[in-house]
Amino acid sequence: MQKAQGNIQAGLNQLDDVIGKRSRAIQRTLKNIESASQTDTNLILPESDDLNEEG
Repeated sequence: MQKAQGNIQAGLNQLDDVIGKRSRAIQRTLKNIESASQTDTNLILPESDDLNEEG
């Protein structure tokens, strides 16, 4: 039982390491993204009637 717990803990530690690396990579990428103006957004994304309806 103790060996199984050790293996589980080792797996959790590896998972934490991978998640941390991916999170940092995503944060570095997002840091370089600028916000787009509404005009630019409208040029890039098609309008959706669902988004423009008031409800």
